[in-house]
Amino acid sequence: MPGFKNWASGEILSAADLMKLPQHNYIVKPSDESVTNATVQDDDHLVLAVAANTDYVLDGMLVYSAAQSVGMVYGWSFPTSATMWWNSGNAPLYDAQGTPQISLDARLINEFAQCVGISSGGAGNPFRLMARPYGLLRVAGTAGNIRMRFAQQTLNAGDATVMRAGSWLRITKIS
Repeated sequence: MPGFKNWASGEILSAADLMKLPQHNYIVKPSDESVTNATVQDDDHLVLAVAANTDYVLDGMLVYSAAQSVGMVYGWSFPTSATMWWNSGNAPLYDAQGTPQISLDARLINEFAQCVGISSGGAGNPFRLMARPYGLLRVAGTAGNIRMRFAQQTLNAGDATVMRAGSWLRITKIS
């Protein structure tokens, strides 16, 4: 079972020791991106390269705006060999009757729908909302990219859904 290394004073790090340190890769969205359709599309910025035969923890912070009547869906594109258990990271939202509008169910890409709908705040889209995705990404024999994708949950070309600058994704290599 892997454990923590106890370092001695003056000990020199080996390449094997360095490979055990967490390796992070991240991207911060530099500008807003608007969509006015319900067809899921790749985000222009939130994409990270992943290596074959490697496991990663994925987490992030997605800041978005969407009219209450429009909402947002988001999910992932990924290498053909990848699987990922993930969650949208939102607290459940409820309608006027107390029915949950989203769930905190674990989702497996390559098995269930790859996108999850999340609701929005008031009229228009001046409100900034947040989703905190997290999961375990396992890439088998095919390297490639993990990319966030999003669209309007309900089509409304007159009221854009906006993924805001400052949103970020991070992957941490764990094996």
